[in-house]
Amino acid sequence: MALVLVCLVGGYCAWDVASYAYALHVESKWRSQPPSTRVELESLLGLYDSRDIEPSESQLGSGTELETGQKMVQYRLLWKAELDVVYDTVDTIVAIFTSYE
Repeated sequence: MALVLVCLVGGYCAWDVASYAYALHVESKWRSQPPSTRVELESLLGLYDSRDIEPSESQLGSGTELETGQKMVQYRLLWKAELDVVYDTVDTIVAIFTSYE
């Protein structure tokens, strides 16, 4: 039983580290030339899921006040590391919050 618990905890920790490392890798792709649209960003992300969120649900973007027509989307890279992005009405990036940091 203890071995199973150790394996589960170890697996969770490994997934946590892997998702963080993947997020840093993705971020390194846009350091020199940040994406300006949703299409450009999502073409860099690879393995993720996303959902619309309220700013209060964002770790780093919780103080953000969305203007009319703006929305915040949370991407979970490798289904864990959170990247929160504010888009305007035509999906131009307004702000990126690397909440996985």
